Amino acid sequence: MERKYTMELNKTINVNIPGGKLVGFLWKSDDNPHTVKVFDGSKEESEIKLDASVNPFVVEGQLYDVTKKKSYSIRYVDGLYWLSIYDVEKLDAEVNEKDIQEYKYIASFDKAPGRLFFKEYWRTDADKENEELCSGFKPLCPAEFVFVGFKK
Repeated sequence: MERKYTMELNKTINVNIPGGKLVGFLWKSDDNPHTVKVFDGSKEESEIKLDASVNPFVVEGQLYDVTKKKSYSIRYVDGLYWLSIYDVEKLDAEVNEKDIQEYKYIASFDKAPGRLFFKEYWRTDADKENEELCSGFKPLCPAEFVFVGFKK
């Protein structure tokens, strides 16, 4: 059985995040970790353009578009942005509700309107060897770990 993912991974110098009602944060390279740009979803944001070839660049970013139900995870690695885009609405539809775990983490920066809120999606493993070790049941394995905003 082929595993299907509702995620897109891009490794690129330039990143464009479509505008929308964004929640999350961007931490730039020359900023102290406690002075990140926080988006609280209170207003419509214009498109965000990131260019890894200029300073400051974004070291890390987690953004969630509340209306489009899309999550953007941004990491800067070896001169490139690694951008993971998740369609949260499709993920929620594909995975049984009991196979989703929710996590809240305290933000390491000021002005966060709550705790960082993530969903971890678990999927069955199609590996036959694992099936034998689990009495014929297909084991669940962690698949996606997705930022979905802030939560009190």
